Amino acid sequence: MTTASRIGTLPDAASKVESAREAVSNAVDTLIQQLESGKSEQLLSYLSTVAKFHKYSFGNVMLIMGQCPDAIQVAGFRTWKTMDRNVKRGEKGIVIIAPMIFKDKDSKKKPGQLENEEPIVRFRAVHVFDVSQTEGEPLPQPDRIDGDPGLHLAKLESAIESHGIVLHTVESLNGADGISSGGTIKVVDSLSDAERFSVLVHEWAHELLHQGKHVDKATRPPKVVRETEAEAVAFVVSHSVGLDTKSASSDYIQLYDGNKETLVASLDRIQKTACTIIEAINDHDGNDGPSPSRNDNTPKPPIPPVAKHEIEVHELEPDRFAPGEFCYRQERTVGEGDVVSSYSADKIAFDDTVRNPFTWKGQQWIMTSGKGNGIQAYRLVHPESFPRTPTTYAKRTRDDGGEAARHDPNGFYDGMTVTRGKQTYILCGPPVKLIPGKAAQTSMFDDNASLETQAALIESRQLVR
Repeated sequence: MTTASRIGTLPDAASKVESAREAVSNAVDTLIQQLESGKSEQLLSYLSTVAKFHKYSFGNVMLIMGQCPDAIQVAGFRTWKTMDRNVKRGEKGIVIIAPMIFKDKDSKKKPGQLENEEPIVRFRAVHVFDVSQTEGEPLPQPDRIDGDPGLHLAKLESAIESHGIVLHTVESLNGADGISSGGTIKVVDSLSDAERFSVLVHEWAHELLHQGKHVDKATRPPKVVRETEAEAVAFVVSHSVGLDTKSASSDYIQLYDGNKETLVASLDRIQKTACTIIEAINDHDGNDGPSPSRNDNTPKPPIPPVAKHEIEVHELEPDRFAPGEFCYRQERTVGEGDVVSSYSADKIAFDDTVRNPFTWKGQQWIMTSGKGNGIQAYRLVHPESFPRTPTTYAKRTRDDGGEAARHDPNGFYDGMTVTRGKQTYILCGPPVKLIPGKAAQTSMFDDNASLETQAALIESRQLVR
C-alpha cells in the first residue's frame, strides 16, 4: 500500500497526523540522497546552455522588457548560432546598449604612458533576440515533475483558498511558473496538473514561511534558504500523493546553490510546513469539485473593473508589411515595407525617439508591436491636440515596470512624448491593428468626414503635418 493510499483511508485524526509525519520523514530522506548525488545530467546540460546567456544590466533589462515584455531567454545573433538555433526571418532585434573598451593609440605618447593609460569606454546599440524569435534545436531544460494528482489538486486549491489566499491563473509570469506575494498566488496556465500541484505547494510554502503577516521581513532567511525550504516542502507533499518527482526538486534547489547542509539546517521548518499542508489537503473531502481557479463560476473577491477597448482591425497592401532580412554586418534589417520599418518600440524605450512613420488615412503612425501578418500602431499627434495628460516612457514604467500601463484601455504607449528630428509628438491611442490584405479606398470624404471637417481638423492640428 502506498503512502498516498494510507493517508486517504486512515480512521482517525491522530493516525492521519502520524502517517503524514512518516511520509514527510521518508520523502526528506529521499531528497537528501538526491542532493548528495550532486547535479543530474539533465541539470548539467541545462547549466551549460544557461552559461552562454549574458547577464544583462538593470538598464538593459528594462530596455528588453520595454520592447519585448514576454522575453525569457535573450542572446545575440551569433550566440544563438552556437546553440544550433537561428533567428527567424523578419524578426525585429531587441536593442540594448553594449560597452566598447579600448585604449588611446595616440602616436605621440610613449609606450610606457600608453600602459598606464585608463581604458576609454564608449557605448553602442546592438541587437539581441528572445528565444521565441528563434527556431532550431530545443534548449535543454531541468527535469519536470510527472504523474496525476487526481482529486488532490482540487483539494489543495480549496485548502489554499480556505486560508484566505487568492489564486489566479495567468498566461505569463515572465518565465516563472508561479509567484506568491503575501495573500495572492499566481500560476501560469500552461502547466500540467502535476506541475500545477507542485508549484502551488511551493508557493503556499512561501506564504506560510516567508510571506505571511506573522513573518518579519527584516529577519527573513536569504533567497537560497527560502527557495530550498519551499521546494523541499513541494517535494515532500508531491511525493506523498504519488507524483513522480524525479530529480526536479533537487535540481531546482541546486540551481539556487542549495545543498544537503542547507536542507538539514531547515529540516524542522520543512517538516512542520509539509505536515501542515498534507493535513490541510486531507481535511478537504474532495466534494468541492474542480479547481475554482480554473472554473470561473465560483465567486471571487471583487477585482476593480478595467475598461476593455475593442481594437480596430484594418487591411493594408501586403507589400507594406515586407519583413526584409536581418543583416548582421550592418546590425539592422534591410528591405522592409514602410509599415514594418516604422517599428519604434526599441527607440522609445531607449531615448524617446521614433523612426520614420508611415502614412495612413492622412495621418502619421508608428508600429509598436507585431509581425508581418499583423501589427499594432499608434498615431502621432501634435502636443496641443492630445486630449489627455502627456507622459513619458520612463514615467509609465518607473513604479511597476509598466504593469498599469499595459492595462490602460488607451494602450501601453498612449500619451508618451517622443521626438522625430526637432519635432515633438505624442503617441495617441487606442492603437489599431493593421493586417495584410486589400486596402480600403481612401479619400477626403472617408469616415463621413466633409471637407469642412477635414479643414477644421487640420486647423486644430489633429492631423500631424
